[in-house]
Amino acid sequence: SALESVNKRQMRAKKIEVGHCYLAVDSTNMSFYRVCVVAAMATLAEQYEVYFIDNGSYGPVESHSLMEMSPALTKIPSLALCCSLDLVMPLDKEWSEQCLEFLSRLLLGNTVTITIKEKPASQDEPVLVDMAVALPGSGPQDVLQLLVSNCFAQVATPSVLAYKPASPPSDGMVTVIHINEEGVVCCQANESAETLCSLMDLLQTVAKKGKHPPKLVPGQPCAAIFSVDNLWYRARVISMTTTTAYVNFVDYGNNEDVLLQNIYTIKSQDGDIIDKPIHCLNVQLQGLESCDWSEELLAYMDSLILDRSCQLHVKVGKYSGYYHICS
Repeated sequence: SALESVNKRQMRAKKIEVGHCYLAVDSTNMSFYRVCVVAAMATLAEQYEVYFIDNGSYGPVESHSLMEMSPALTKIPSLALCCSLDLVMPLDKEWSEQCLEFLSRLLLGNTVTITIKEKPASQDEPVLVDMAVALPGSGPQDVLQLLVSNCFAQVATPSVLAYKPASPPSDGMVTVIHINEEGVVCCQANESAETLCSLMDLLQTVAKKGKHPPKLVPGQPCAAIFSVDNLWYRARVISMTTTTAYVNFVDYGNNEDVLLQNIYTIKSQDGDIIDKPIHCLNVQLQGLESCDWSEELLAYMDSLILDRSCQLHVKVGKYSGYYHICS
C-alpha cells in the first residue's frame, strides 16, 4: 500500500550509485518496486543490475526507470525472507541446473511452510529453515527428503564448530594473495600479519599430533597440508572422496584436493585455532561484478595487484553472503 501511494511524478534519480536504494518503475503499468543497485551492466550502457528488495530476485533496470526513494519507504523492512534449507548439500560441488529446475517446479505457485532452525548472524545471510510443500492431491511433503529421493542432494551432518568471518581492516590496507577464476580477489589485512604468523606456528605443533585420516563432513573446520610447501594451514572441507578431501584454505582463499592422511580435524579444545577470525577477505571490484573473466584478464590482474599492498574502500558488505564489493 505504501508503494501504491507513490506519486507517479516521483523525482528521477540524478546520481546512481552501487549499494544505494531506489524506486524502479515498471512503465507498462506504472507500478513501483524497491530496489538496491548491485552493479552497472558491463555490456549495456545506462543499465544496472538491481536486487528487488521485496521479492528477493535480481534483474536489469534502465537508469531512466530509477527514482529517488523517500526516507519513509527506506525504513520499511524487506518483505522478502531469504531462506536456505538446513542440513542439505548438493551431490556435486555445486547445484545443477536440473536441481534448480526441479525446485522451481516444486515450490513456485504452491503453499510452502517453513520452520526457522537458525537465524543468521547478519541480515545479508539467509535464514536456515526446514521446508514443507503442499502438493496437489497430497499432504505437506518435506522438501529436503524430496531432493534426496530424487538424487539431487544429500543430508549433511551438522558441524558444531565454525570459523569467525573476516572483516575489512580498520585502515583499509591489504595484501592481495590470490585471485580466483571468477575474479574474486582474496586479501589479507596488513595489520594482521603478526597474528597470522603466530597462528601458523601453533598450527604446525597441534596438527602433527592429530590422528589421521579423520572423519569429515562438508563445512567442517580442519587443518590441511598444502602441497607446495608441506605446511599445515587452516581449511574448510568442501567435499570428500574415499581417499581425499577438497578443501578451501580459509586464510588464503585457494582450494586443493588433499589426502585424508594429510588432514587434521580441529576440535573444540583447539580454541586458539578455531576462535581466531579468518584472515582472508574475499572482495569483488566495483564495476566488474558481471565481468567475463578471461585467462588474459586474470593474468593482467595478477601482474597488476598480486602480492602487492592495496587500499580497499568497501562499497557493499557481504554481497550475496560471499564477498564484499570494493574499489
